[in-house]
Amino acid sequence: MNDEIRGKIRNVCYAEQIIDFSNLCFGTITPTNIDGYMDFWGKGHVFFEAKHTDAVPPYGQKLAFERVADPLAPFSIYIIASHNSPHHQQINAAETIVSNVRFLRGWIKPDRNLTTKEVIKKFLDFVRNHNPDKFYDFLIRPAETKPQDTITLSSLEWLRLCQ
Repeated sequence: MNDEIRGKIRNVCYAEQIIDFSNLCFGTITPTNIDGYMDFWGKGHVFFEAKHTDAVPPYGQKLAFERVADPLAPFSIYIIASHNSPHHQQINAAETIVSNVRFLRGWIKPDRNLTTKEVIKKFLDFVRNHNPDKFYDFLIRPAETKPQDTITLSSLEWLRLCQ
């Protein structure tokens, strides 16, 4: 397959179809969808949700995100990002702005505008190097962060998170 079209929707007319979940209601439980998922060699998992102009996921959807990502911690993130694309235009997922990241079983709000692609690239560095401090610092601290400002995980805490 040509790499230039990887990740591109092949059948736009089918992607535009709305899936009606209203007949799949079991008490208060109804389906949700996930906009994107990437598996990096079985070692890192990225889940992605795009919302229009800082819309907030409903409680049940956010809870579902947590329940999907947390069992894979620490090698998983769930990104909630925003876009302002009109409804008739495609959304460039790489350029969406990250509003929240689920990492190490907690939600982190980046302190500046980061694109989804930037966050995923930095997360891949973490997957390769197993250094959660660097990824955490990237999300919440400006580039001029001093080394003494980093968080520290004890070996026992790191082992507990890896289980």
